[in-house]
Amino acid sequence: MQELISKFLNIIYIEISKMWVFTFISIIIASLIKTYQIDLKIRFLMQKKIKTGILFATFAGLVSPLCSCGILPIAISLSAAGVPLPPITALLFTSPAMGPEALVLTYGGLGIKYALVKLIFATIFGIIIGFVFLFLQRLNFYTEDAIRIKPVFDERGELLSSYQIACANDISIKTMNVIPRESRFRFFLDRFYDMALFIGGLTFLAIVIEALLHIFISQDILKSLLSYSGMFSVLITAFIGGLIPLNQIAFVPIAKGLQSLGASDAVIVTLMFAGPTISIPSIIVLYKMFKWRVFITFVTVSFLLSLVAGLIFLVI
Repeated sequence: MQELISKFLNIIYIEISKMWVFTFISIIIASLIKTYQIDLKIRFLMQKKIKTGILFATFAGLVSPLCSCGILPIAISLSAAGVPLPPITALLFTSPAMGPEALVLTYGGLGIKYALVKLIFATIFGIIIGFVFLFLQRLNFYTEDAIRIKPVFDERGELLSSYQIACANDISIKTMNVIPRESRFRFFLDRFYDMALFIGGLTFLAIVIEALLHIFISQDILKSLLSYSGMFSVLITAFIGGLIPLNQIAFVPIAKGLQSLGASDAVIVTLMFAGPTISIPSIIVLYKMFKWRVFITFVTVSFLLSLVAGLIFLVI
């Protein structure tokens, strides 16, 4: 038992020593984005023409340091404000799949190849899913009330916060009270603290899971699961990614652990997109946001794009 504990702690120590610098950099980047509201400024541009809005929404997702659950309050407020469906779906896919802090962590943990794959594929896939919804919308596949969210206004006729709108529509989301600060540096420190708890906590949790994979789960069983090749391996990975709530930050240490056990590039890349975008917790809330046609389309297209990402690595 003492030997197992020693091995467990040693793995955690090694991984933290490798990841702490990149984790720290990613926290700073995320804090600066929130301090200067870069992602918020881009989101306002989504209400332009729909095609342009899809591009802006995709870019907003790329720079937004939010996971699938974190982006839902934003999507709720955008839906209530009347932003068209295609840009919202582009944002809902891109933000969980890609973020500046996750890009830094991916580069530090898995190398430049996976970081570039994350950036390029997330950009292309975000645009694709937005235009898929635009195409279907123009075919009248969706009704005008495809979004379940009903806007809620105060006595002055102003739209309430996303948290209040969610509560009024019987949707449970987490919220964070942001206190305005006269000092931007003080505001940055507050956001740094928030992001440190979020990113640092997720990274540490994922490292612990990686260590547990190595110690308490039979290596033979894991290797046998990872031994599948071809399209079947990609298909299994996409389904597994949909079952577990794998945040893109937590993905990096877990992917490293799977990689050390022999997981192929196709498996890692499939998990990179399937885990963050179509996990069960996030799609439950998506179902509460959208009518079933929108919900089915989003989950199906996200699943297929995750498969495409993996299949590309099977043929190159």
